[in-house]
Amino acid sequence: MYIFDGLTASAAMRTQAEIDSVIRQLAKNDAYQPVLRSAGRELLRLTGSKLRASQESNLLLAVLGGPRATHSPDTPMLGELFFLDGSAMIVQPMRSRLAIGEVRGHEKDTKLPEFAEELGRAAKAALDGRRLRGMSFEWLPLTQDWLRGNSVHYGPRNPFVSPRSIRNRSELKTKPAALSMDDMEDAALLVRPEQRLFLQRLIQVGKARSVDARQDISAETVEPLLARGLVNKEFLVVCRKDSSTLCTAQSKEEIEGVKFRCSNCGRAFSDEHVQEIYAPAPRAKELTDGSHWMTLWITHLLLTAGVEMSQIAWGATAGEDELDIVASINGVTVFFELKDREFGLGDAYPFSSRVQRYGGDVGVILSMDRVAEEVVKYLNEQRGPTIHALAGMGKIESDLRKVLEGIAVNAVLYSVSMLTARSRVDVKPLLQEWMRHRASRALPFGVPSL
Repeated sequence: MYIFDGLTASAAMRTQAEIDSVIRQLAKNDAYQPVLRSAGRELLRLTGSKLRASQESNLLLAVLGGPRATHSPDTPMLGELFFLDGSAMIVQPMRSRLAIGEVRGHEKDTKLPEFAEELGRAAKAALDGRRLRGMSFEWLPLTQDWLRGNSVHYGPRNPFVSPRSIRNRSELKTKPAALSMDDMEDAALLVRPEQRLFLQRLIQVGKARSVDARQDISAETVEPLLARGLVNKEFLVVCRKDSSTLCTAQSKEEIEGVKFRCSNCGRAFSDEHVQEIYAPAPRAKELTDGSHWMTLWITHLLLTAGVEMSQIAWGATAGEDELDIVASINGVTVFFELKDREFGLGDAYPFSSRVQRYGGDVGVILSMDRVAEEVVKYLNEQRGPTIHALAGMGKIESDLRKVLEGIAVNAVLYSVSMLTARSRVDVKPLLQEWMRHRASRALPFGVPSL
């Protein structure tokens, strides 16, 4: 998954010549080769022309620049794009500040601090000392709010998300996601339908004799549940004479260790009929209550795909409305609806309504069974935020990552559009091609092997 980060410094570039001189100084380091200006020089070489650096930038703006910001009172100013090892860096003068943005895979370490330091050194070497007195290269985080407030952009991220719905979003009460190694292992076990269905039936009946349970399921189904402590074994001592229950014990050793005898037949408890009983552990009830295991599993998939734990919340509620998972992906708010059964039209209506009411940019439906055809038809007919629907363990494992990466890429490109709007040069096609060839190489997710 690709992410976007940025920094800004109070180092305004007054003219195109100033930023050109800074970029030329930075390019003396072979690690930082400017993409846009290199392309401009190559175009000029093919024409046989020779121009000054400032003329090159103006020509490049004229050739590559479009009408993206023609309504802006600001003079167009060409920034620059650098492709480094695993990162793409964008430099853009923005009114009273100098901004840099980084696009990278979530598994890559950021190069922003190092690049910002090099850019600051280049500026101090390239610019007149009198100009530097009014500048500060103390870099601060570039936020989405700052970008929106300082960018000339052509529209909101999602025209279907109204200011009112964004205010409603603030009313949602959530609890932070928390995931341990035990959570992941337990959830991975219950992803398998055989274990999950057995555990659900056992919770319904309370207890069952192992001899009865094994008539319907194999030992391979029960043993992992026993090993994880989700199912407990108990031993029931039954009188051989009248089949009355004498006691229960946690192990056969407990029965053999007591000296008690049956009051009916006189046998020692260890000589009576001992039945093995399966009983659900409290942890099993916790996992199956509200399909909490599915929340754990999907959270693990989100983390594996690159979503930060701090950006995931569970159980968002506002009045009677509830959302299973809310995640923020590069500033995009995504609502998740989880169902351990078929997802029907009666589920689609309220979820679609909640996505719009609480300002969700994207909705994702995840069903362990199937999504009814009428739901797919209904979603396709709706005008509003996009809602994706995935059904079945296999489909969720294979396609959820693609959905998340698509959301992340669109969010990155939106941030880049805001950052580079003043330059009028659209670098998004270059970034898309770069991302396509350097797709994030995180391990495939699914049932975690721990």
